[in-house]
Amino acid sequence: MTAPLRLAGTVLFAFTAPLAKAEGPSLAERLGYKATDRLLIINGDDTGMCHAANVATIDSLERGLMTSATIMVPCPWFTEIARYAKAHPEKDFG
Repeated sequence: MTAPLRLAGTVLFAFTAPLAKAEGPSLAERLGYKATDRLLIINGDDTGMCHAANVATIDSLERGLMTSATIMVPCPWFTEIARYAKAHPEKDFG
């Protein structure tokens, strides 16, 4: 394929891809929300980095201010948050 043809195909795809409609209900609809509902996911990043981050993450999850958290395995306070995550399987950790 020649470079100009490849470029034309890329440009065409870039402009038409956003116009494509996904088939079936969205993930939000499959979770029970209306198609017009807007959802907000608040994720706690770098959990396990330090004790203060773990305390803030746990507090935010318990109070419903945060919906998920990402645990950093090679960090110094990993074992503390891992114990909490194991004791609270209903919480969303990644």
